[in-house]
Amino acid sequence: MKTSLSHQVAVIGAGPYGLATAAYLRAAKIETCVFGEPMSFWENQIPEGMLLRSSWDACHIADPQRSSTLDNYSASQSVAVPRPVPLDRFIAYGRWFQKRIVPDVDRRRVVGIEIASQGFRLTLDDDDAVRVQRVVVATGIALFARRPPQFNGLPLALVSHSSEHRSLKRFVGERVVVVGGG
Repeated sequence: MKTSLSHQVAVIGAGPYGLATAAYLRAAKIETCVFGEPMSFWENQIPEGMLLRSSWDACHIADPQRSSTLDNYSASQSVAVPRPVPLDRFIAYGRWFQKRIVPDVDRRRVVGIEIASQGFRLTLDDDDAVRVQRVVVATGIALFARRPPQFNGLPLALVSHSSEHRSLKRFVGERVVVVGGG
């Protein structure tokens, strides 16, 4: 295992929050590396065809110069983004933002974090390691799917979490109960 150069800050996660965090850190001239697959949770775990519930202003990925807003993305594509924002457009916007603001995302997965002298040592999925002074975890909600305890013991074919379904076509013609309002 080799250890790569050190960085001031590592952001783990390349979704909207990780990208926004990196934008602000870099604007403050803080050496920042970002790990993760850009927009992967949105692309792989949010059901196709969904619309964002957030208001238009809340759909912007933050950057300190406000140069990469959803409005700027829409203008750059010469196509209006509908309201509410469709999932596929938000993913495309996130990728556009990433290419403009954080073009050097390291797509390797962080598999371990340990305290080291003067900071942390991150182990990556290729056994490389990176030393950093600070770590920002922006890994999203994928690992936090909550199932009420009343469903424990029921077959997984009958009880699932919405984040486990990219396509909802398997439910066509079925009777479905949705528990929760998130």
